[in-house]
Amino acid sequence: MDATAEARSGEGARHGGEQEKGEQPEKKVSLLGMFRYADSLDVLLMVVGSLGAVGNGVAGSLMLVVFGDA
Repeated sequence: MDATAEARSGEGARHGGEQEKGEQPEKKVSLLGMFRYADSLDVLLMVVGSLGAVGNGVAGSLMLVVFGDA
């Protein structure tokens, strides 16, 4: 989206531009506050995703050790 279309749509005020009258600033939340309403399925999916990310990161380094010419 170019600047002209953004100005027409009013998205500039929401994305770091000037605030319109009557519009309240966004409330900031802590890192743990984002997960306040997570249920057990959400926690399970976050744990599985985190373990998958760690496994993906370890796999590259492990392949260098196993298949390296050292």
